[in-house]
Amino acid sequence: MRQSLKVRDWPPVRRIGAEGFELRGLRAHDIQPFYRSIDDEVRHWLGYRQQNVDSFGWVLQLVVRYPTRVPPIRPLAVIRDDEFAGVYLLAPSIRRRDRWGAQLAWWLAPDARGQGLGRASLDAALGYVRRDLHLRVLMVTEADNVRAVRQIEGAGAVLAREELGTLPNGRVTMTRRYHYGTSS
Repeated sequence: MRQSLKVRDWPPVRRIGAEGFELRGLRAHDIQPFYRSIDDEVRHWLGYRQQNVDSFGWVLQLVVRYPTRVPPIRPLAVIRDDEFAGVYLLAPSIRRRDRWGAQLAWWLAPDARGQGLGRASLDAALGYVRRDLHLRVLMVTEADNVRAVRQIEGAGAVLAREELGTLPNGRVTMTRRYHYGTSS
């Protein structure tokens, strides 16, 4: 299985259509909805402080200004009824000893939650990683985040381990690390 550590080696994002939504690369008009989607619930589960949210700015600007140049993460927008409904962030592994090729993080906009879009869009994002990028995926979530745990396990990811982890805001919590696409 090919594992590329550089995002620039990944093929371009193509539109991925599915039932009732699509995944595609971020566009200029997605920037404001992207920021609005980071509400208190997203901040809680991902441990974001304002500086974490602000740090997305340079990546989003690169995506919009230089669409042929790829930033160090690959954002995929979830679009439903021509409206921004959430985002998936793919980042390459930076540690060679890891047995995965990319880490996946995501959230849905507040008005898109609780409607089955999370599981369906996760399946589409994992399909993109498997078919187009040929990478293994690591997903990390808080053990108490029942919605995320259900989505991840429902997609067929395997629980690798539970451990204490520190979120960007300094909160220590029990985390679950899942692998998807590993054969070992």
